[in-house]
Amino acid sequence: MTKPSAIWRVMKQHVFQLHRGTAMRLCALMLLTLTSYSVKAQSMPAWEREAHSRIDQIRRENLKVIVLDQGQTPLPGVNVKITQRRHAMPLGLTVSPDQLPLDILVSQNLSAPLFRVFNSVNLGDIGRWDHLEPEMGLGDTGRIKYWLNWANELGMRVRYGSVFSANLNHQTEWVSILGRRDLMASLELHQRQILNQFGTRVSAIDLYGHALGHHFVEQQLSTVMLRRMYEQATAVCPEVPMAVQMDDVLNPMRVKQAVARMSELKNAFVPVEQWSIGVHIPADVDPHKLQSGLDWLASLNVPIMVTNLSFASDCSLEAVRTALIMLYSHPAVKGIYIALPSADEMTSPPRLPLTDARGQMTRAGSVVDEMFTDTWISRGELKTDMRGSVMTRVFSGLYDLSATLPDGQVAYTSVYVPDLPEGQGNQTVVISPLSVSLEPIN
Repeated sequence: MTKPSAIWRVMKQHVFQLHRGTAMRLCALMLLTLTSYSVKAQSMPAWEREAHSRIDQIRRENLKVIVLDQGQTPLPGVNVKITQRRHAMPLGLTVSPDQLPLDILVSQNLSAPLFRVFNSVNLGDIGRWDHLEPEMGLGDTGRIKYWLNWANELGMRVRYGSVFSANLNHQTEWVSILGRRDLMASLELHQRQILNQFGTRVSAIDLYGHALGHHFVEQQLSTVMLRRMYEQATAVCPEVPMAVQMDDVLNPMRVKQAVARMSELKNAFVPVEQWSIGVHIPADVDPHKLQSGLDWLASLNVPIMVTNLSFASDCSLEAVRTALIMLYSHPAVKGIYIALPSADEMTSPPRLPLTDARGQMTRAGSVVDEMFTDTWISRGELKTDMRGSVMTRVFSGLYDLSATLPDGQVAYTSVYVPDLPEGQGNQTVVISPLSVSLEPIN
């Protein structure tokens, strides 16, 4: 959210260059905008004002649209319609091992409320070693392929989730009878098979899951072995971030433990590229404690992916909203995946459902939907200036742009506005009518 002082400085530079009547109207509009902003901002607590200011700074980019006629001459006074189709930031759902698409999308589709927010799927523990090989050599990857095909058909990204678990209780019985050499060979073989099959089809991989409080590979083999696993994975799939996954890290009792665990891995030169975290929001969520916890994690300079966000069953709607604002406004958070239990699903601990048994949104689901489709979205119409251009600030993502030309013709295009580091400059796109000759091609 841009501050009034910043708006005033920018508009003051240009407003008096305009025709006096236009300038007066623009000043009146500006005053109305600033008054509206001031009233709304004053009603917010300080933490929320600061959070929205951060969101404007880190989640929005400058977009310049130039409209040209068929002769490639700039067109002033043309209406430009901007419609955001999808966010750039990974926003998705995390599925459980026993779920299939039809279990979640009972009567939903990706244009329906809640699901229109998502651009990605996190497979969670579906592809974990013990789930794929309950018996040695079984290697059933059918469920992974099913999810991948479904997501790819809908243009959604897929995060693989955990390959191995650091929790000794998440290993199959046959692993316990292996000697150290055989265990090392089995780990490397399974990792190689997974990366060869799916490495080019996923956006990221949690190579080592449940790593907070658990040390399976380090205890059975060594930290050197864990480092080697990450080095080999990065070499095979250099464009796919290899993450370490930890559960419930923003619990005040676990934040410092999580930082110590990640520091331990970094000091051992394990090349972790992402920090995949589970976050469970309690009913009494405190935005200041949430901010403090995220700051602690961010101090290690490892990109954070919230890959399993859930809410306590007694969370209020305001608690859901508060958690989303704090997570979305933190610069270290690079993606958010939400656990999607339905009202009839038994979970431990009990979690707030976002959909009911019929697949319809609950009130909590409506909060999630509204934040990303009404509050944090860019759409509207603007008019080009005397140079045939408009400059605006939009959330990073995929856009449809159209311009209604003086002759009534509508020119259109699409543009992807990436999430750029601060100070990387502006995105520019040109809209111009497409003229196709009907003469035969020579």
